Amino acid sequence: MKILMRWVLAFAALLPMAAQASLTANISYFKIDSNDPDANHLCCSGPLAEVQNNLGPDGLPMLLPGYGGIVPHDVNGAGELTYWSPGFNGHVTPTGSATVSLPFSNSHMYNPNGTGGADGGSNGFLSAIISATLSTPVAETVSFTISSDDNAFVFVDGLVVCNDGGVHGAGAVLCTSQTLSAGNHSLQVFYDDLNTTGAVLDFTVNTENVSTTPPPANGVPEPASLALAGSALLMAGLAGRKTRR
Repeated sequence: MKILMRWVLAFAALLPMAAQASLTANISYFKIDSNDPDANHLCCSGPLAEVQNNLGPDGLPMLLPGYGGIVPHDVNGAGELTYWSPGFNGHVTPTGSATVSLPFSNSHMYNPNGTGGADGGSNGFLSAIISATLSTPVAETVSFTISSDDNAFVFVDGLVVCNDGGVHGAGAVLCTSQTLSAGNHSLQVFYDDLNTTGAVLDFTVNTENVSTTPPPANGVPEPASLALAGSALLMAGLAGRKTRR
């Protein structure tokens, strides 16, 4: 019995490591044409809260009524910003996607896909969405740090966490989610560059013992992590063993 208990304790000690082992996400890149009405026309206003608390009906950030900066043109009928939507914005083109590790840090977020040397002209401007399934082993708030040039908005379960809007230089912003239940949650970072001076995106998940993985193809958060599921099965088996004894 002592050997079994030592094995159980050793397994439990590994659970936080399993939850923290994966910090990956998907990133989708877009090109905003230089002749877009917002390109190089919104400087400089920010950092300001620019979007509403929840995502819009098409899954895009919605412009905050009474936004205090220069009001953007790229807004659809539902009030959503369209820098990431070829369907609503004819000046936006998808250019690729990749799996990335977190923290994500790129001080040259120029086309193509964050590898170029400048924006404007034929390069246009770059926008991107980082998306992941965020897994929390216990109910807790989760802390993030974001630094961007220009707009950056972080949403967890469709609710805004970081609201770093406007055309502005990069500066670190610390933000914290609402209390999240143990389990899986959607995480999205919306970024766009709209001015020829600088293009930066740094994003970090600060809270320890949480994990991120690229979201499933259907966008629905995955079931509970294998580590937590395995722990539950182990505890159930031990309970049954004790009952039989």
